[in-house]
Parts: sequence; C-alpha cells; structure tokens
Amino acid sequence: MPKPMIKPARLPFFLLYCLLFPCIFSYAQTTLVHSADDVHFRTGLELMDKQNYAAAQKAFQDYIALGNNDLKTVEAQYYIALSALNLSNSDAEPMIERFIATNPNHPKALMAYYELGNFYFNQKKYDKAIDYFGKVETSRLTAEQRTEVEFRLAYSYFSKQQFAQAGELFNTLKRNQHKYTYAASYYAGYIEFRDGKYDEALLDLKKATNSEEYRPLVPYMIANVYYKQKRYDEMIAYVEEISNDKTIRNREEIALLTGEAYFRKGNYEKAVTYLDQSVSGGRTKPAADVQYRLAYAQYKTKDFAGAVENFKPVASATRDTLSQYASYYLGLSYLQNGNKPFALTAFDAARKAKFSKDLQEEAAFYHAKLSYEQGNSANAVATLKDFLKMYPDSKHENEINELLGEAYLNSNNYTEAIAHLESIKRRTPRIDAAYQRVTYNRGVELFNNERFPEAIAMFAKSLQTPQDVDLKIAASFWSGEAYSAARQFPEAINQYAAVFREPKSTATEYSLKSRYGIGYAYYNNKEYTKALEHFREYINRSDANANKQNYDDALLRLADSYYVTKNYNDAIRYYDQAISRNTVDKDYAYFQKGVVLGLANRPEEAKSSFDQVANQYPKSGYVDNAYFQKAELDFENGAYAAAITGFSKLIDQKPNSPVVPFALLKRAAAYGNMKNYDKAIADYKQIIDKHTTHKTSTNALLGLQESLSNASRGEEFDAYLAKYKQSNPQNDAVENIEFEAAKSLYFAEKYQKAIESFSNYLKQYPNNGLSNDARFYIAESYYRLNDIPNARINYQSIIRENISQFVNRSIGRMADIELAANNYQAAAGYYTIVLSTARNKREQFNAWTGLMDAHYGQAKYDSVLYFAEQIITTGNATLSAQNKALLYKGKVAFNQGNYDKAIDEFLKTLNSAQDENGAEAQYLMAEAMFRQKQFKQSLEVLFELNKTFAAYEKWRGKGFLLIADNYVALEEMFQAKATLNSIIENSPDKEIVSAAREKLKSIESMPQKATETEEEEDTLEEEDTSN
Repeated sequence: MPKPMIKPARLPFFLLYCLLFPCIFSYAQTTLVHSADDVHFRTGLELMDKQNYAAAQKAFQDYIALGNNDLKTVEAQYYIALSALNLSNSDAEPMIERFIATNPNHPKALMAYYELGNFYFNQKKYDKAIDYFGKVETSRLTAEQRTEVEFRLAYSYFSKQQFAQAGELFNTLKRNQHKYTYAASYYAGYIEFRDGKYDEALLDLKKATNSEEYRPLVPYMIANVYYKQKRYDEMIAYVEEISNDKTIRNREEIALLTGEAYFRKGNYEKAVTYLDQSVSGGRTKPAADVQYRLAYAQYKTKDFAGAVENFKPVASATRDTLSQYASYYLGLSYLQNGNKPFALTAFDAARKAKFSKDLQEEAAFYHAKLSYEQGNSANAVATLKDFLKMYPDSKHENEINELLGEAYLNSNNYTEAIAHLESIKRRTPRIDAAYQRVTYNRGVELFNNERFPEAIAMFAKSLQTPQDVDLKIAASFWSGEAYSAARQFPEAINQYAAVFREPKSTATEYSLKSRYGIGYAYYNNKEYTKALEHFREYINRSDANANKQNYDDALLRLADSYYVTKNYNDAIRYYDQAISRNTVDKDYAYFQKGVVLGLANRPEEAKSSFDQVANQYPKSGYVDNAYFQKAELDFENGAYAAAITGFSKLIDQKPNSPVVPFALLKRAAAYGNMKNYDKAIADYKQIIDKHTTHKTSTNALLGLQESLSNASRGEEFDAYLAKYKQSNPQNDAVENIEFEAAKSLYFAEKYQKAIESFSNYLKQYPNNGLSNDARFYIAESYYRLNDIPNARINYQSIIRENISQFVNRSIGRMADIELAANNYQAAAGYYTIVLSTARNKREQFNAWTGLMDAHYGQAKYDSVLYFAEQIITTGNATLSAQNKALLYKGKVAFNQGNYDKAIDEFLKTLNSAQDENGAEAQYLMAEAMFRQKQFKQSLEVLFELNKTFAAYEKWRGKGFLLIADNYVALEEMFQAKATLNSIIENSPDKEIVSAAREKLKSIESMPQKATETEEEEDTLEEEDTSN
C-alpha cells in the first residue's frame, strides 16, 4: 500500500527558533543593568531574535572580548555555538558539546540536547534528531516539552523505517490526551496495519478520525484494514457511509479497494464500476494486476469490448503469469466479439507462455481450433498435431482428432494429407470421403501444374473411394482431361465415357464438358466419325453465347471432322458459321475453308478464302500456308507462272517459315515444267544446301538430277549427291546409331552423360547433318542442369547457323534465359521473333506471356496492357496465362498509383486464379488497401490470403509482415508484436524473418506511457479458467 502522505510541515509545531530559545524572550524582558558592557550582549540577543545569526555571533564575541568573567560570558559562549548551529557551520556541534562538558550544571547545558534534537528534526535530518533526542534528560523538561520530544523521536524513527521503536513510542503517546494524541494514533495504526495487527490498527485509526487534520487521511487506511481482513461487506458499508464526505483524500485508492472487494465477492458488475473509477481517475497508468482484474470483471459481465481494451496492455507487458492469463482471456473476449483473427493471435501468445501449464493447454486448444476455423488448414494441421503430441491425454483429444481429419481434408498440403489418411488402418466412410476429396484436390493441383501422369494417378485414387457421386463425376472428367493432355486418347475416352454412365451427370456441368472432351479425344485419335458425333451433340446442347470460346472451337473441330471424312459441304457450312460468329480463330476457318473448297473443285472460291487470311490477318500463323495453298492450286491447274509468283511471295515474305522448303520444291517443279531448268536447279540446290535434312531433300535430289540432265549439267550432280549422303546417313549407319544413343540419354534425363555423348558425336562427325540437332540437345541438357552460360553459348550457335529444325525452340529458350536474368530488352527481342514464327496457339500464347513479362520489367505499361489484352480476349489460353494476364493489368494500375482500378483487376484475377498468380493478386490487393489507409479491409484480405493460398510461402510471409503493419497503423501493438514474433519463430524464409525482426525492433523502440511504480503488497490470486 502507498505510504501515508504525512509531512512534519503539517504538524502544529513552533518555529525552530522558538523551540531553541525559550529563555531569550523572557530574558530580554528582564530589567537589566544598562551598563556599557551590556550593549554587545543585548545587541546579540536582538540579532538572534531577528535570526541574523552571523551578526549575533559577532556581537557575543565582542562581549566575551571585554573579559567580564560573569554568567553572561558563559551564556554568550552558548549563543555563539547556537548561532554556528543555525549557520550550519561544521564546528557547531563540537562547540555545543564543549559547552555542555565545560558547564554541565548550567541551565543552558541542560536544554542543549533538546534544542539540537529540535533543530535537526526540523531539518529532516532524522538520524541526528534521534541521536540528540535520546540524550535529552526528559525529567528536566516540562510535560509539554517531554511529550513533544517523545513524538518527534517517534516520528524520526518512523521516517527511518525503524517501526518497532516508533510503534512503542506512538503507543505510549496515544494513551494520553494532548496535542499529539491523534497523530500518534494515526501512526500507531499505520504501523499496526503494516505488522498485520488489523484489529489494533482499526481502533487506532478510528480514534484518529477525531482529528480534523487526520480525518481526510484515515478512511483509506480503515478501508484497507477491512480489505486485508477480508471483511468486504463491512468495508463496502464503511465506504458508502463516508462517500459524501468531500474532504476525504485518496479517493481513487478507496475506489480501487472497493472494486477489489466487490471483485473478491464475485460481484463483477459493482467491481467494474469502482475499478474503472480508480483506473480512469488515476494520474498514471494503473498497475497491471489492477487493470487485469478490471478486464476480468468486464469479461464476466459480458462487456467484451471493455475487457479487450484492458486485457491488451496487460498481455503486452513483460511475460509472466499475469500476462499469460491476460492473453488467454483477451482471446476469449475477442471470440465473444466475433474477432477470430485477433483471438488467434492472443491464444498463440498464451500458449507460448509457460507459467501456467493448464492455461497453456487451454490456450493451445483454442489456438488449434481457431486455426482450423479460420480456414488456415495448413497451419491447423501442424498445430493440431503439435497439440496431440504435447497433450496426449487431454480432455480435448477427441475433438482435436476430429478437427485434424477435417483440416487434412481442407488442407492445400495434399501430399501430407494423403499420406496421413493412407496410414489409417481402419477406414471409416468419413475417412474415405476425406480421402476421395483430398486425392481429387491433389489431382486438380497436379493437372494445373501440367504434371499429367501424376494427376491421373491421383484421380484414380479418388475414384477408388466413391463416397460422393458428384466428386466421382468430377474426378472422371478431370482424369479424361489429364489423359488427353498426356495424349493418351483411348484412356481419355474411357474416362469421359464414365461420366456419361453416371445418371446424375446429366445435371452437372461435366456432362457437356465431357462431350467436348471426348470429341477432342476421338479427333486426336483420328476417329473423326465418332468425334463429329460428339462435337455435334455438344453444339446442339450448348448455349452459343454462354460458353462462346468452347462453342466456337467445337464448331471448327466439327467442321474439321467433316473435312477429314470428306463431307465437304457440311465442313464448309460449319466453317462459314465459325466465320460469321467472328471466332478468335477466324483466320483458321478461312484457311480450312479454302482447303476444302479446293478439294471440292471450287478453286476460285478457295483462292478467295486464302486471300482473306492474308488480307485480314497479315500476322496470322496461317498466312504462309495460305500463300502456299493458293500457289498450289495454280500449280495443279497448270498455271505455273502464277504458281511461281505465289511460291515466290511466300519464300520472300516468310523466309523463316517451315513451309519454305516445300515452296522451293514446288517452285522448282514449276520452273522445270516451264523448262526454266537453271532456276529449277537453283531452287533444288537451295533445299540441299540449307535444308539438308528436311524431308523434301530426297525429292529435291531427284528433281536436281533430272533438271541437271535436262540442262546438260549432269557433272554437277555428284557433289550434291555426296552432300546429301553425308547429311542423311542410313538408319543403320554408325553415326545415326550413336546419335540415337545420345538422345536416349537425354530423354532418360541423364543430362551430364548426354552432354558427353553428344560432344563426342560432334568431335567424330563435325559435318554431319545431325550436328546442329546434337548441339541443340547439348544446349537443352545444360539448360536442365541450370548451367545457363553453357546453354546460352549453344543456343546462340544454333540461332546463328539458322539451319536446324530447332532454331525456333532455341530462340524461345534464349528469350526465357534473358527474362530470368532480367535482361528485359533482349528477352523482348527474342519473344518478338518467337511470336512472328509461332506455328500454333501455344507458341503464340507463350510469346505473348513472355513479352508481357519483359515489358513489365522495363515499366512499359502500355505494351504490358496490350499483350495482356491479347491473351485475355483471344481465347484458348491456358488458365495460368489467363490468370497472369489479369494479374498484370492489376499490377500496372497498382504501380501507377491507381489503387481502385488495381483492386478491381485483382478481384477479376481472383475469380479464376487459385495458383501463385492468385496469391500475388490477393497480397497486392491488401497492399493497395493499406496504402489507401483501409487497414481493416486490408487485414480481411490478408486473412483470406493466409486461408486460401497458404501453400505459397513467399506471399504468405509478405502477407504476415503487412498484417503487422496494419496492426501498427490501428495501434494494435499487442497483435503486431505477436504476429512478428510468430514470423520469427515459424517462417522458413530468412528474408521475411529479417524484415520481421526489424519491424519488431522498431515497435519496441516506440515511446511508452508512464507506468505506476508503487504496487499493492498483496499478490495476485489467479482466477479459474472456466468461462
């Protein structure tokens, strides 16, 4: 308890000089012999009276110098010593001691110790006061002086905390009636209270209330006595009795005691009233245990918002039992308020504290349970497993096991979940249902990552425990998709057919999707008659506008199927439908229509359709083929000059097209038919020189032989024949066998050995036609070994030679390498070439995606948006490419400071993206909100990030750092520190941990409010953990 604020200055004592000089004034009034010698003595007394001690001392010294050996000379010596004392001269005490020794029987000597004691008492030098008061012969004092000495001696002992000596004197003084009676009772009561003698203290303190001086101070002490005696009802009654007395001091402390009394009685409503009055009325921050009890009382009275505010500072204090309890009840209070994320942090702090094992277990239980309820299944699994490991005999064991099963079901860590479920020997229907779901989810994840064989295996496992029919249908469909992607079309057909065998499937989306998928599987397996049946059924059952992309694609595949089955009229009809719908593949429809019209012997219409490709879509991948087919029609109709013009147009405008060797061969034949043998020979030679290993080279050799003969230049043939043979060894030739052996090492993923084997091949056969192919496989092997410098050298060599069939793939690889090295300008150049030579949609989308990345790295945001829009609107993009394009639109807006637009784009991304693009979008959306000072909204988005994208550690770690920043902005320092400590303890990312340490250091260096240093002497009594 606080010490009583009793100061000697408030006691009704005489002034120091009055106490020291009781005889001066009477002496001054005595009739004196007014001789000249008396002048100095009388002057000294007058100066003493005026407290001019230095001058008085001089006057008395002048009197002594007269040499009068009389009583006044002795008194003058005494006054000189007394003046020295009042002047605080160092020789004062020795002077007085000499005077006493020299004049032991002099009246002044008898009073000297009394006066010294009073002097030092008034100077608050209680050690010296005790010493001199102890030497006073009280028998020579008056009764009033004797009482004064006893009280002052007692108070001096009290001030030096020598309570036993003080108590004895106060107890003697309080028995008699005098001016110190009530003061002595007050101090005696205090000492008795301190010694635990509460009954005696109560009597003395009540007696002290008779004094106006002590009446305002005593109520606090009396209330404290009742409290210490646990006489709570009497204390409360006493407080109510004195409540209207406005003079009472320590009202906040009395309110505190009253609140504590109500708290001990379990009357939490009243406790809140008084404890809150004490806390809010205090001048300093309340003691932690007081604030804890206020918070606990608020919790008990369901004032959970108030409880939160008062538990927080206690929970944030130095780690001890009290802070652990505060963290636990803070968590419960947050739960009652529906704030589960904050509750999770509070329980985490409580479970990590090790002061109360029982409380630690309860907090760990709530933490694990909340981790699951918050949807953070990955964390929940680890937390639930840790709980069972730490508390194997817990009363919560059954519930934790149930939650663990559910957490595994919902976890993104499917591999661990599957291993756990497969380890269970006794499989219940509920476990089988969980296994069906988690293997299905893992299959979808593998499918999205293009790991199709593994996805197929997972879907097969899911289908082994078909507890949920809808999930069985979905697994069959996705298994079919995976088989198709792996080009295992018969197996894909079986899986799609399994969807049709389920009666319930007709009511699901997978029935129509499977129709589309099985059509493609038959189509790719070259079973076109069956394919067209399914494509036709798909079109008949589909809403043409609801799923435009797939509908338009099915139109084209149906047309293709009719074309291959030679039903040209139906093929043309469906190509025309595709054209009229402005499909994204309209260029393909025009091209295919031209091919079919040619086969239907409608050449002019066919050429017109081919012209539409080149005129409307000059950048289309079908332009070179359109040129070729149009020229081919002229060739077949004997219009060789027109054919030569057409083939030349292709060769000149599309020199890197893979169709060029065919165009050269056809143009050479046209020249030959026109008997222009020299030009025919030039084209044949060009094929053998530049496309030595191309499949046209054999026909080119035959055509060359004939044209040279017709031109009478047969002697030139042998050199080209030798060149052809060198580049095209027979299949059983040694060099061909060695090449295939090296390839087998590459495809077996034995890349280092493949490099050695291909390198040896190049040393032995440097001019072989397969040498450039060998160099490509060397480059690929280095690339897969992550030896980028050597990979780069070989890719660049292939690109410079420009004769390998792998030139375009090498350019694509160089684009990827430069992008990974942040050489964005170089990467953009390569991707532009890839785009210009793209032969299919996949190559086109890869180029667009690469260009989008490269331009973003250069902050060329207009170009980023252009290619993103191309990917989004063109259709048929992979889900990953589509998600990335949507994400980049948001990132551009974010970097330009347009946060509202960025958030809109990130939301669009999240509508489809469950991959890393989605994780990044979720994080950046939260950061955009943080920058807009929408801290609570930012937190909600980050909680969802932790729930939905827990598998992506990079974004999860950055998300936790941003959570801490939001908490700081909201002045939720307890939550901020707990979050950062959790990162430091749990994150595997060193950079994230380092950032967390810096943020935590910054928070801890923030200025704190002043705290109350005086604490109650009673110790904390822990409440039970029941709710």
